[in-house]
Amino acid sequence: MDPTADHTPASLPPDLADGLRLALSEEEHGSPAGLARWLAEHPDQAAGLARFLAAQHELRVLLDPGLPPNPGGTSVDGYELREELGRGGMGVVYRAYDPVLKREVALKRVLAGPFLSPADRARFRFEAEAAASLDHPHIVRIHAFGETGGTPYLVMPLLTGGTLATSLKGLGPDRRLPALRATELVRDLAAAVHHAHQRGLLHRDLKPSNILLDADDRPHVADFGLARPLDRTVSAGMAGTAAYMAPEQARGERVLTTAVDIHALGAILFELLTGAPPFGTGEFAAVLRRVADEVAPRVRGLRPDVPRDLEMICRRCLEKVPSDRYSSAAELADDLTHVLNDEPIGGRGRGILVTVHRALGRRRETLAMDSWRTAFWGAASTFFALAMIQAAVMLGAPRWVSQVALGYYLIGWTIILWAFLVVRRDTLNLVERASTVIQFGMVFAAVAVAAGQLWMHAGQVAPVFQPLAAVVGVGVFAHGFTYWGRLYLAGGLMIAVAALMPLVPVTYWPGVYGLTLTLLQVWVGAHLRRADRQSRAAAERWRIDLPLPPPEPDRPLVPPR
Repeated sequence: MDPTADHTPASLPPDLADGLRLALSEEEHGSPAGLARWLAEHPDQAAGLARFLAAQHELRVLLDPGLPPNPGGTSVDGYELREELGRGGMGVVYRAYDPVLKREVALKRVLAGPFLSPADRARFRFEAEAAASLDHPHIVRIHAFGETGGTPYLVMPLLTGGTLATSLKGLGPDRRLPALRATELVRDLAAAVHHAHQRGLLHRDLKPSNILLDADDRPHVADFGLARPLDRTVSAGMAGTAAYMAPEQARGERVLTTAVDIHALGAILFELLTGAPPFGTGEFAAVLRRVADEVAPRVRGLRPDVPRDLEMICRRCLEKVPSDRYSSAAELADDLTHVLNDEPIGGRGRGILVTVHRALGRRRETLAMDSWRTAFWGAASTFFALAMIQAAVMLGAPRWVSQVALGYYLIGWTIILWAFLVVRRDTLNLVERASTVIQFGMVFAAVAVAAGQLWMHAGQVAPVFQPLAAVVGVGVFAHGFTYWGRLYLAGGLMIAVAALMPLVPVTYWPGVYGLTLTLLQVWVGAHLRRADRQSRAAAERWRIDLPLPPPEPDRPLVPPR
């Protein structure tokens, strides 16, 4: 397929046609990469795109002259196929019999083999190479890799317990495991993931359907098809399953660390304890927004019988900032072991300085931050209005002049919020929506304060700005929780300015307030603009570069017999 060609029907709506072009042009790279930005901007087209991609996948399966669901008597390179165990997005797994070693095995065969793209072929080979390089009791091993009739396959041990996802479905509507059983499962998975990390592999797609259970219900990590070498993740884009992605994956960042897999382990633990992933399932773009914007619910809020230490472990895994998560999967496994042994976990009792430092450094990442213009327009409006008020007070102008300027300031503040936030409310992310609520609360409080102060001081405007600075400071401080920890300091600065204003003659209060707030708004606007550009740049870079060339047919990885 020519990735630059236009393969979309001319009769499609323009927006949906653009999405299809994105998906088709990226097919050669193993993933419809780059779609999250488009989906975030066109959520109404997500269902149509999903139907198209599903139909495209079904067409490839129909074109595959592969094996029937019950292929009894069929063999692949000497392996006797007995029954189909399951299908995924890329392959189908069969129960098979190895007549040489007289044992049952699982044989995974790629769908649409003759029509397989070079990128998909390389991806399947890399899955085999990645798994074959690992040797851990909780990682599925590879017995053999080969190709027959143009279709690659790999042979693995037969694990009869099915997937963890299937096991959870068998629990009924509740879908919850006992807390200690969930702890034990994720502890074993964390040890396996740490083994992969030590050998330079990042899984990137840990989820219950990629966890296989053996006859004794012990978990085994499977499906390394999206794994990447840790030293090459700078060229990777978005990959994985939305409900289990880390925020940095959902934003399409190129530099991914082991914190990605730790976040996925936390999402699995959350699901085992509560019955559902922390950010839900469903429409792709909506889940991505929740992953990027929202804080995971408290485990004990959904299930009060979960031990507090286990809730703390889960919460730490699901932190938005990668550095706030466990530094390694081994550290996570150690804390889970402490829970099993009824011992204190390592993260308990962090000092107040560490807590404050983390709070100030925390930032809720988003897919975009279009509202940065609000801060700059606000800074311009603040500077102009307060300059007029200060000049009117200093020059002894009639009081109505400064009163009109104050009215302009409050009305201008409202208009800017309306134009940039309310009118665009359907496109705002969660952080921007929270900011809209806080800022309108600040406006209402400012109007009440201004009216009261004007009444108390016989229409003088200058005394309004000391309590107004306190109101603004509280609002900015609240943004420290909803978006960026540094705003705790900014809000504290405005509150401190309000407290120190009595040391300055009342005549200068408008200038002190105006200069402080203008500088603060410019600083925040610059930060928001930089964050928005970073998110847009990440969205443009959502291209997955496979680390390996297509496999050579005459050089099997693990020789079939």
